[in-house]
Amino acid sequence: MFKKNLKKRAALGIIVLAVALAFGGCNRKGLRNVNKAPAYESKLTVQAAGATADYGDYDYEYTETAEEYEPGGGMDGAQGDGVVDNGNGTIVDPGAAQNRKLIRTVDLEVETKEYDNLMKDVEKKIEELGGYIENEYSYNGSSYGGGRDTRYATMVIRIPDNKLNDFVNTMAGISNVISKRTSAQDVTLQYTDIESKRDMYKAEQESLMALLEKAQTVEDITYLTQRLTEVRYNIESMERQLRVYDNQVDYATINLDIHEVEVLTPQVVDKKTDAEEMKEGLAASWASIGNAFKNFGKAFVINLPYIIIVFGIVAIHAIASLIVISNVKKKYKKTAGKKSSEESTKESEKIAVEETAEEETAAEEAVEETAEETTKE
Repeated sequence: MFKKNLKKRAALGIIVLAVALAFGGCNRKGLRNVNKAPAYESKLTVQAAGATADYGDYDYEYTETAEEYEPGGGMDGAQGDGVVDNGNGTIVDPGAAQNRKLIRTVDLEVETKEYDNLMKDVEKKIEELGGYIENEYSYNGSSYGGGRDTRYATMVIRIPDNKLNDFVNTMAGISNVISKRTSAQDVTLQYTDIESKRDMYKAEQESLMALLEKAQTVEDITYLTQRLTEVRYNIESMERQLRVYDNQVDYATINLDIHEVEVLTPQVVDKKTDAEEMKEGLAASWASIGNAFKNFGKAFVINLPYIIIVFGIVAIHAIASLIVISNVKKKYKKTAGKKSSEESTKESEKIAVEETAEEETAAEEAVEETAEETTKE
């Protein structure tokens, strides 16, 4: 049993040594991470990209430690191993300068008087260059709010990186460019780092497959299979990241804003005299007033049905109000006349009663006087 385990460990040592040599050669290619370099522990264990694995009798792990750089070489000397610092912290190989991974983005804002023709030309040019529209939003105006609003479109376009300048120059020729911003993100370091780790995992995968062929116990097979699954998952994940980078590098991104205008923005503003500025300003003011009247007339004609309906409703409401007021006045007059007649009748009756009372009093006084005269005789 001891001899069997000794043979296993010897075979394992040979395989781990092969992995170490493969990784050491891979790590010297392209870019290098100046803070990390492989160092192997004596217990035949390896940790790949920060991950540890325990395989029972086949235990191995891989650790990374800092590598010393001597003056005149490596990063500081910018001469050792072909590695240089480009000044912003990115370490690149001068021999690989032509293979930099750059993600380029252009923001373009343009305007045009011929909106429909420009949209067709843009789509035609995208197809001609082998690009595609990743996202698009267009606004075709609205009749609400007093007239037709100006149209505009926002597009996210992907163009092959080597044809980016062709597209930008074409846009400058068929539209009026009012703003442009260009940016480039260098992902060479990240890309090469992922590639190195992927190659390291591939080397580990080959070693695990070799160990799996020699495994004799169920426990060994289980451990090796589990680790092999993890390694393959890491390889696929890194290859997905590389494909994303490849797409971003191979196809530049253009954020294009298109505006429909009546007057194009001047590309070059010449210095003018005061008289010229006043003349142009006065002309612009009259033009603005003319456009205002024109837009008002258009809006009036467009909204004429609504205006007629509103005026009709107001007229009906006014007529109804007049009829109600007239009826109220008539009723008031009738009520006031009736009340006046009743008051007049009551006043007449009161006067008649008072006159009757006065006559009765006079008659009584006459009787009394007659009686007094008779008594005296």
